[in-house]
Amino acid sequence: MKKVITLTESQLKQVVEKIIEEQSITQKVGRIGKSISKVAHNLDNEYEKLKQKAKTMVLKSALPLHLRSFMDFISLRKIPMSNNDFTKQEIEALRQMLVFAEKKGILKKNGGNIDFSNVSNLLNKGGEQIDFSDKKSLGFNQASISSDFVKIAMTLGNAFVKKSGTKYIINDLYDFNNFINHPEKYTLLKVPQTVLDSLMKIGTGNYVQGVEQLASYYQKLGYPGYPVHLEVA
Repeated sequence: MKKVITLTESQLKQVVEKIIEEQSITQKVGRIGKSISKVAHNLDNEYEKLKQKAKTMVLKSALPLHLRSFMDFISLRKIPMSNNDFTKQEIEALRQMLVFAEKKGILKKNGGNIDFSNVSNLLNKGGEQIDFSDKKSLGFNQASISSDFVKIAMTLGNAFVKKSGTKYIINDLYDFNNFINHPEKYTLLKVPQTVLDSLMKIGTGNYVQGVEQLASYYQKLGYPGYPVHLEVA
């Protein structure tokens, strides 16, 4: 025969409160568990993003300066190019170019625009020369450029330089002039054919014209390029 347990009103109240308390704890644990799962999921997502970013940075760092800079352009970069975008070796090469430009009177006392292609060619006599009359490759195979002077010239082009104390300060805008000079070539109607032509040129080694044609569409659609601000001592 089963024993019947009789609870007083007070005891019954305590049992009910205990059950409610345990349910509340269970619900809280459940909510905490969900929160932990959500945080863990977010951390996984952030970790994957960081891994992808790190992978992109590693791949990008293996590219020469002028191609890294172009990648920033097609990524619609907004923050200025700074010394942090250059390796120590590239900064040293840039310093040599600026010292040379000042010594030869190319850099004016009150500052002015410097044609870095000209400086590169003067420093590279007997070596890699930038030849703008060669529209296809500028005079050399761009896939195998070895001179840091050339890579810097291909990046900075014609930029404003002023010396302040012991520092050379460079301010410019990384952009392309094709659209500004020939807007009629970049109508929306011509987009498919121009893009195809650009890719074909790049595929056959004509990086200069191919890249400039692609870049010009960014400017047509309103992207002005990104600022350049460098300080070299």
